[in-house]
Amino acid sequence: MSLLKIPFIIASAFSVHWSLTIPKPPSSEVVASTAFESFFGWVLDLRILGIVKVCYFSAQVVIRMD
Repeated sequence: MSLLKIPFIIASAFSVHWSLTIPKPPSSEVVASTAFESFFGWVLDLRILGIVKVCYFSAQVVIRMD
């Protein structure tokens, strides 16, 4: 029964990775932005999405170890 869960765990991990990956690097063109866009860009530059991915993958490993 536990071997049946493996494809679903892998599919879940790939789905989270795919949904939290930025589609393409930002262009070098300078565009005026609002304060909210500047703050959100600053947060993304801190690699928040990478931290979320690591936390999710770690939780998957810990939960599935039982």
